Amino acid sequence: MAEIAAKTEKNKTIERLLSESKSLTEKGQTSEAIKLYSKLLESDPKLVRALIQLGKIYETEGQLDKAIKYYRQVAELRPADFFAYTSLGKAQLAHDDTKAAIKSYQKAAALNDDVPAWLYNNLGDALLKDGQAKKAISVFQKALDTGSDHPEGIQRKIEAARTIVQDGPLAKIGWNIDNIALYSGGPAKDFGKVGRETIITLLQNGLRPDHKILDFGCGAVRLGYWIVRLVDSGNYYGIEPDAKMLEAGKKHALGPQLIKSKKPEFSTNSDCDFSVFGQTFDYVVARSILTHTTAGMLIKILKSFKDNSHDDAIMMASYWNLDYPYDGEIGDNQSHDDDRFIRVVKFSLEKIQSLAKAEGLKVSEYRVNPIINHQIWLKIEHADSV
Repeated sequence: MAEIAAKTEKNKTIERLLSESKSLTEKGQTSEAIKLYSKLLESDPKLVRALIQLGKIYETEGQLDKAIKYYRQVAELRPADFFAYTSLGKAQLAHDDTKAAIKSYQKAAALNDDVPAWLYNNLGDALLKDGQAKKAISVFQKALDTGSDHPEGIQRKIEAARTIVQDGPLAKIGWNIDNIALYSGGPAKDFGKVGRETIITLLQNGLRPDHKILDFGCGAVRLGYWIVRLVDSGNYYGIEPDAKMLEAGKKHALGPQLIKSKKPEFSTNSDCDFSVFGQTFDYVVARSILTHTTAGMLIKILKSFKDNSHDDAIMMASYWNLDYPYDGEIGDNQSHDDDRFIRVVKFSLEKIQSLAKAEGLKVSEYRVNPIINHQIWLKIEHADSV
């Protein structure tokens, strides 16, 4: 009887500590909750509920290594537990361990005769992120067939996967960036196309490896993918206020090895300030930037180019002229104090030329290559350049 009573008391203590830990987590006091869960595991290393909750806390806090550690212990203790493997797979995918995530999701699917659509969706994400686009299409289709609650989103993923199959690694980079930052600077399918056409335009206008170039509004580095590989080490500079988009681009479009060897520099300043690098540039490129800048911001950009570039420097910038077929504000009518960054701004060439002239610059259109998304290239130079 005494043994039974002691065991009962121990179970009550465990339940009380689990309840206290859960309450602390709900109040946001995760450090205290972790201490209590860890205390429970000291007395019982196989207490699954404590392992699960520690995994959830660490996953929420972005400490994925620790989350994976605890979820893996749960899976080892409960090898037939469907949710043990889905939790593990989710954390592994967030940690970019796509192959491990695929195995975990596949294990979960094998444990369930009635695989839910959301698991097919997660497995498809892992396959697509791993570059297995054809397999991803098949799995996404199963998600649709099973009755996904979000068929439109699944269909978009299928279309992205088909693009990757057709267009190769650059489409995959664009899709991966969209997954992290929600936007890669345009449709993922055009990630390679826009960058490729831009580097051609820059080369046609004299860009060489020894030139220092600023990619203004570099976003997810869709132009930088090409430019960084072309120019000499230390010659690429990028400005992008959206830090999340920039980090996604650095990770997927460049990667740590290329960054180490080519030493690109980046700034997240939102003041149109080209001087932050302490450099005098030979080239500046601004794709899909003047299409969103009001008159006051355009003046800032022109002035910053003039003040931070050589006398023979060139700035290639795309814009929407007044013939752009969609609604938007007319930059010609805006105050010179208006320095917003908005969805659509259209300018007349004459207005931009007038603003540039006031800053000692000259502007002409460059229409040699195919026009993408109605954006026309402008060639901006110092007024006294030959």
